[in-house]
Amino acid sequence: MARPRKDGLDYFPLDVNFLSDLKIKKIIRAYGAVVMSVLTTVYRDNGYFATYDDDLIFIIADELKLEDSYVKNVIEKLIEVDFLNKEQKEKNNILTSIGIQERYLKACERRVKTTL
Repeated sequence: MARPRKDGLDYFPLDVNFLSDLKIKKIIRAYGAVVMSVLTTVYRDNGYFATYDDDLIFIIADELKLEDSYVKNVIEKLIEVDFLNKEQKEKNNILTSIGIQERYLKACERRVKTTL
C-alpha cells in the first residue's frame, strides 16, 4: 500500500541573508517568535499557506504562551508590511506570500527528484 501524499514540508529553506533585510529586521525584533511560528505552521500543514482563522491564532498563542489578541495583531502587522499577502488574506482568508510559495515549489522539486 502506498504512503499518503504529504502536502506540508518537514523543513523549509531559510536564506542566509534573511536577517539582512530591513523589513525583516524590524519584524523580527518586535515579533520574532510569532513570525517563526507562522512560517513553520504554513510550511508544516499545507506547504505554502495557512488558513487564517481563530484556530490558527489560538494554536500559535498557545504554543508561545501569548494572548490571542497579541498574535492577531502581529499577523495583521505582517500583512500590513507585506510580509504576508494582503490580497490572499482578504480574498481567500489564507496567509501566504510569493516568497513562501516559491520556496515551497523549490522544496517540492527537490522532493520529487530524490524519490525517483
